[in-house]
Amino acid sequence: MQSKLKAAIRRLVGSSWLAVKKCVFARRISFFLCLFCLLITVSPLSGDEPPTPPLPKPNPERLNERDRCVAERQKLWDEDRLDEAIVAGEKELAIERQIFGDTHDDVAGSLDGIAGMHEDRDEFAAARTARREILEIELRLYGADS
Repeated sequence: MQSKLKAAIRRLVGSSWLAVKKCVFARRISFFLCLFCLLITVSPLSGDEPPTPPLPKPNPERLNERDRCVAERQKLWDEDRLDEAIVAGEKELAIERQIFGDTHDDVAGSLDGIAGMHEDRDEFAAARTARREILEIELRLYGADS
């Protein structure tokens, strides 16, 4: 059975069985070489950047307070009470910065809401400032290539 398989492969490839073995071996080597290169680029072996310590587990009370601010901001924004909505949004942002730090997706989301409210009030300078901070956060989180 194995000799029939070898003969079939020889006919398909048009070369000797040794050439087929070399081809398979070369594919395996290139696969492991690619895998090794990927691991080298992903893992910080050089030690240039120290690993960031994990954030402590968020306090559930602070998360609930943040969620109340989110609901209040959204309600005020829907009612077109933008002055009060911006204050609630900034309180939400302050809580998120305390919980998650300055570089977090939730912080960028809150800044996006604040920028949208400033745009609704035609306060484009304040909106631009928030949008720039969102860009900086996203560049730190995802890099320039994403």
